[in-house]
Amino acid sequence: MPRRDYDEIKKKFAEFVETWKTKDANKLNDLALDDVSCRISSAPDSNDSLDQLTGLKQFVLTYPKTDVLQLSIYTYACCFNETDAQQIAHVICESLNYVDGKEELDCFYYSINCANHWKKTAAGWKMSEVHMDVYPFYWTVDSIYDYFKQTWYLGSKLAIPQEDGRLPAVEGEFDLPWDRIENPIDVLSEEEKIRECSAKLFFSADYLMNENRITTRSHHLGRNTTRYGIDDGLRSTVGSLRYKRQKDRYWCHPVKLADIQINETKDRAIAKSIRIFGWKQRNHEYVWTRENVNIEHSCTWGTNEFVKEEGVWKVAEGTGKLGLYELGPYSEDYYGDK
Repeated sequence: MPRRDYDEIKKKFAEFVETWKTKDANKLNDLALDDVSCRISSAPDSNDSLDQLTGLKQFVLTYPKTDVLQLSIYTYACCFNETDAQQIAHVICESLNYVDGKEELDCFYYSINCANHWKKTAAGWKMSEVHMDVYPFYWTVDSIYDYFKQTWYLGSKLAIPQEDGRLPAVEGEFDLPWDRIENPIDVLSEEEKIRECSAKLFFSADYLMNENRITTRSHHLGRNTTRYGIDDGLRSTVGSLRYKRQKDRYWCHPVKLADIQINETKDRAIAKSIRIFGWKQRNHEYVWTRENVNIEHSCTWGTNEFVKEEGVWKVAEGTGKLGLYELGPYSEDYYGDK
């Protein structure tokens, strides 16, 4: 059944993420084709230098090792048909080291933005393309960042011509599910469709797919504008963020929805919205300690309201309060959306 296909891909993507922690490269035999096309922004020589299954195994085997690696999957979405699937996600990573005699831990805090293509084979779904961008967000000491740079290419944060410049591995026009898979099979619940709307909005913002940022928002959105007519809020929001975004090599909007509540007529919904990092406005960073090392945290807590327009869910409004919020223990399945 098609629903099984969706669930299988979601489970296998989590298994792929798990290999970064276990370094079980042989697991990739079940998850990727031998000639899988790999574009990885952290690959040492070029985005293409860790190509095919051997290159992907090398990425797993050489993943920089620290005392603790915490992983959490945000902004997941997948579209598929009978033979092909395209899946995206932000994987939030905390690489942590204990420090002798100290309660605080050294931390490298980063996202790996994933856009993978899957093929259905006799042995089940396998990745035929793996495209990943490593976005370094924050580190507590330069030594842990420099340690990662011994293995990974991280490069400039700005999209400017320079000697160490390199284009992102993910390209919105080719790697987003809604543009890659035509006429996808619909197996999602209403709640999952709301999550997909959020993922489409935020991942598209990261990779300058502005049409998707428009179609995922209500025509009546009122935001950053002095006028409140049809599409006025959309014009203001998309226009300002488009030019703000262009100077940066990467953007990253890892968002997870919780406690989604849908009304009886199934045309309005409200959800708690959690953003894990990205806000530079906060006045101090989280302090990782031996006591909270297994606790996930976020930097924004708020709500998103959704409405059904033109037969699809769209964002109508959102509120968020900046801060540092502990969310509880990390989810065993990495998704935490149950």
